[in-house]
Amino acid sequence: MLKKVTKAQLIAIREAISDPVPPRVAILGGSFDPPHLGHSCLALSVLAVADVDEIWVLPCNNHPQAKTLSDFHHRTDMCQLAFRYLHPQVRVLKVEKHLPTPNFTAQTVQVLQNIFPKTQFHWIIGSDLLTDLPTWQDAQWLADNVHYLVIEREGYPTTAPPEGFKMSCFSGFTLPNIASRHLRSAPNLTRPNDGMDKAVWAYALEKGLYDDGT
Repeated sequence: MLKKVTKAQLIAIREAISDPVPPRVAILGGSFDPPHLGHSCLALSVLAVADVDEIWVLPCNNHPQAKTLSDFHHRTDMCQLAFRYLHPQVRVLKVEKHLPTPNFTAQTVQVLQNIFPKTQFHWIIGSDLLTDLPTWQDAQWLADNVHYLVIEREGYPTTAPPEGFKMSCFSGFTLPNIASRHLRSAPNLTRPNDGMDKAVWAYALEKGLYDDGT
């Protein structure tokens, strides 16, 4: 069930998003712990092939499956670094900081649709998540109300999208199969990792975010 969002939370979310708000926005959500080159390539690919004006990168505040994450402000700062070359068409926003927890995709989309009724929102996913969509929280609401932009990820062809969901699948190129969990290990962070932006790596090293390899 979608949670009730207070007026104060709605105001805080609106204030977190500066004008102008374009008519077509694609949302890229995730933990981003840390953000990596796969995320950057995903955003660039959507800008290149999809009919959208901007991409809003929304780090989650708390993971819905109760996974331990680095502090929200660190992940937001790393996202600012990771997507800096795509600014201003890609904006990193602190929307989910103001939503009730645990928060899920459906809640985020519904709130944004309510605040910006004239904006058409899409949700970006890699093809590796296609089979999981029917298991997401409020899956039927998502199927009825959300249009997905799917970019193929290495090893996960987009040949069989789940029935009932509205989506555009883009193939012919594939995203690199990079996983944040592999980048968090301490040995990988003793030097710039091939899957991580050098500025993100330097930030994570300076803040000691993954010194314990988790």
